[in-house]
Amino acid sequence: MNNNQKDIEVKRAVYERMKKSTIVTFFLWFFFGSFGVHRYYLGRPLSGTFLLFTSIICYGLFYISIFQMKDPGYGPLVILMPTIWLLVDIFLLRSMTAKYNFQLHEEIMELVDEIE
Repeated sequence: MNNNQKDIEVKRAVYERMKKSTIVTFFLWFFFGSFGVHRYYLGRPLSGTFLLFTSIICYGLFYISIFQMKDPGYGPLVILMPTIWLLVDIFLLRSMTAKYNFQLHEEIMELVDEIE
């Protein structure tokens, strides 16, 4: 095996070890979606944090409006924001995972080229 083939094998091994799985992403979305865990997993901490705080605020307002007030009024409407975000996310998960993996591949190629 020559040096070039070894480099290719090393790049492939590093990529396989670090890439993100679409199945794991869907699993995280399904069970922990309101907490934004799937976005943290894909390297998007800002939107994950925003989703987390949006969910906390909206679910808190929902709780207050349903259980603390006699007229729930806006309660059911408040819950729509994180729900719509999560429903949109289900259609974006595959492309977000692919984008993360593509960027990872590019970074690995750049790092290995810099080393050489």
